[in-house]
Amino acid sequence: MERVMALLAFPDPSKSAVGHLLSYEQRQKVVSALNTAILTSQCQSKDPRLLFLLRQLAFTQSQLQERIKLVFPVIRDFKEATFCAMDEEKSLKISEKENSGPKQQ
Repeated sequence: MERVMALLAFPDPSKSAVGHLLSYEQRQKVVSALNTAILTSQCQSKDPRLLFLLRQLAFTQSQLQERIKLVFPVIRDFKEATFCAMDEEKSLKISEKENSGPKQQ
């Protein structure tokens, strides 16, 4: 707490000895700790619900593809929420396997 309060003593806190407290990484740590504390105080899981739902979606998609062989558009990139057709997904997996194999010189 003292180090955070020390930021107020400097005209340009980012260039001070405790300026690292203003970094993006430090802010992410604080946000994560605060979120966990809020969720715990409300008797909820420490992990955000959205993270759980995305993991469940990825698992369900893989089970539908592997076990039921169902053809449906899959979400390949969760960050951008972009869909691709099953045949595109298969061709992407095949090309990834070919590119990750041993390279000949």
